[in-house]
Amino acid sequence: MPQKWDENPALSVWANNQRQRNRLGKLSPERRQKLNELGFVWNIFDATWEEYFARLVVYKQQQGHCNVQRNQAEDRELGNWVHALRRNRKDGRLNAEQIRRLTELGLVWDTFEAAWLEMFAALQAYKQTHKDCNVPQGWKENPRLASWVSTQRKLKNKGQLSEDRVRRLDQECFIWDRLEAAWEQMFEMLKQYKSAHYNCNVPARWPENPELATWVHEQRRKKRRGRLHESRIQRLTELGFRWEAESRPSAQTQR
Repeated sequence: MPQKWDENPALSVWANNQRQRNRLGKLSPERRQKLNELGFVWNIFDATWEEYFARLVVYKQQQGHCNVQRNQAEDRELGNWVHALRRNRKDGRLNAEQIRRLTELGLVWDTFEAAWLEMFAALQAYKQTHKDCNVPQGWKENPRLASWVSTQRKLKNKGQLSEDRVRRLDQECFIWDRLEAAWEQMFEMLKQYKSAHYNCNVPARWPENPELATWVHEQRRKKRRGRLHESRIQRLTELGFRWEAESRPSAQTQR
């Protein structure tokens, strides 16, 4: 029952009085027994903690981890609670039993590690939707994720990314080379163009996506000069890419 239950304020006050009388040793054993048999909660803070712990157990069963994001639309309250747990442990406001139970459940206490795992989970969600990990720079839906992806590449190049993190990103088919990632991003755009237009013949200076039009022209030029890798040639060919650009009809032909 809420402490200030609008439907029956007097009952809320009465329940709180029973807790206070019990703490002061002024509640008779008979009344305490009756309330116990009813399932009365003597410590509402403990009850709330147990409620959220149960929700975290369910979350882990569904997601495979306890790293609930604070901005996760599905359960922001749980995300805020998990964030508060880390702060409370640091401040000495969690007892040993609570710490033990949360640790055994798999909660990550290190806030930096938790922050990395939060972004890693966001990358996994991106991959489920877009089928790759090539988050565009300045991606409006989650600018932090685009910046984080770029940072992982820089850290790996400097040898500052742990083997475990490299392994986990490799398992998601993460592309470490930014130039490779840029090519994959344009290839994905070309696939979208084909889905809409049933061919890969992006017009030169196409106003809807000049960058894609330039990229298509560049692939043809690189192939002619022998500077396009065979694997890319194969992928573009399998997509239906025409290596000779369509020439526009001459004025005489049009007449």
